[in-house]
Amino acid sequence: MRIERYEPEMRRRWDDFVRTSANGTFLLERGYMEYHADRFRDCSLLCLDEKDRIAGVLPANIDGTTLYSHQGLTYGGWISPCRHFPAGETEKLWTTFIDWMRGEGIRQLVYKPVPWIYCRQPAEDHEYWLWRAGARESVVQLSSVIMPDSPSVANETTRQLVKAAAKNGIEIVESRDFDGFIAMVNDRISERYGATAVHTGAEMALLASRFPENIRLWTARIGDEAVGGILVYITPRCIHAQYITTTERGRNCGAVAALVEHIRRNVAAPHQYLDFGTSNEQAGQYLNLSLIAQKYGLGARPILYRTLDLDL
Repeated sequence: MRIERYEPEMRRRWDDFVRTSANGTFLLERGYMEYHADRFRDCSLLCLDEKDRIAGVLPANIDGTTLYSHQGLTYGGWISPCRHFPAGETEKLWTTFIDWMRGEGIRQLVYKPVPWIYCRQPAEDHEYWLWRAGARESVVQLSSVIMPDSPSVANETTRQLVKAAAKNGIEIVESRDFDGFIAMVNDRISERYGATAVHTGAEMALLASRFPENIRLWTARIGDEAVGGILVYITPRCIHAQYITTTERGRNCGAVAALVEHIRRNVAAPHQYLDFGTSNEQAGQYLNLSLIAQKYGLGARPILYRTLDLDL
């Protein structure tokens, strides 16, 4: 096997591989990865076997002597082929990869594997060989997940809020107003955390134009007024709630509960998981108990997102 750095002329081959892989999602296609290419020094890699077939791709960036499983993405790691590729082949990939990193003067690897709920097929042998090489967990975060095809385990408060939303005349409609929605998100998180959304409205509109079946927005409305919204990333096995927010009026009218119930019943049903994302700060050392309790009340239950570090 050999390691090659990604070049723009490899784009179609990269994307075709990700789309048919065991554990890739559209976030790992170049059209998504490169919307913020100016913020990171790309160092994405391909592993090729003796027949010049792709044995794996790694979305990555480099900063100094540290190689990151791409910092601009929630997850990544080596993406595996669906074809016959036993753990012994994965060992060869890691041996080749580690030798390549040392030869390039890389001193640390920071690695974020794709959480198992997003994988079409199990692909955790990469984490095994990384552990065998001496890696340690540096970040452990709790995400919250609903299984849409299972009976709802939302609490009584959520059930009452869904009923209240109907009484208050809340209607859930699909929208393309990404600017208005991100402005609503920023109003809320600026008020609570003094922060802004990772994406601008223009960036979100651009990404949705590239992936219209994968990035979709629903808003909660009372008449002509938008009082909340949820923007979701749709992948084959899992839907991720990228942003969810409400106005003060929406909070008083049960908008979040209504939005989540709509997604659970009408959008997520063909998928196995609905992921609300992590509730941590400080590299996992702080858990926002009120936030995760809110997600628990909606019926979501915890899974882990992990980051592993390997010193070379």
